[in-house]
Amino acid sequence: MTPDMLVQLADDLKAGRHPDDRAAGELIAAIGLWFEGLSLDEALDLKSDRAGREHARTQYRRSVRDRHLRRAAELMGGPPGHRRTVALHHEIERFIGSIWPSWKHLDAPPERASALRRELFAAAKAYRLPGSLTGLRDSLNRRY
Repeated sequence: MTPDMLVQLADDLKAGRHPDDRAAGELIAAIGLWFEGLSLDEALDLKSDRAGREHARTQYRRSVRDRHLRRAAELMGGPPGHRRTVALHHEIERFIGSIWPSWKHLDAPPERASALRRELFAAAKAYRLPGSLTGLRDSLNRRY
């Protein structure tokens, strides 16, 4: 199983989508090998490809972050597009500058946090938040 295939499989399962048949078949075969005593890395054929595994881990974390950013954008209201992206970018800057420093050590956002700030917290925990408007636009439009 390639690292990219593993990322797509994890993203599909997390989003409640039916995974690609080939990826599901390879995962089932890997689980069988794991039951027979191989490590999970060996069963998934990832052990020999450390760089590939790191790439897959990064891609997965980015996909989780981007999913939370898309939810945050929806919570901003208004029609999708440039204005909403700009408004979210300003909210991210405010979050990073004044809220994140006191929340980053927490496992979950405070109960009083708004839905928008909960999504930004989850996004920031998953992977670093985009620092530019272009980076945010790319994250909102990226599909894994």
